[in-house]
Amino acid sequence: MVPSVVHYLAYRPPDRPQIDTTAASQGGDNDSENLTPDDRRQLDEIIKRKAK
Repeated sequence: MVPSVVHYLAYRPPDRPQIDTTAASQGGDNDSENLTPDDRRQLDEIIKRKAK
């Protein structure tokens, strides 16, 4: 039993599938970031402050 547990722990698949970095970096069909206009304005202000 112990060898089967060790094998399971060592070779089990990841809990979550890997994110396709090419689709994520290109925007793809990923709608997970839907900012409101107010959120976008606040984000732009933060980016401008950090850039100074």
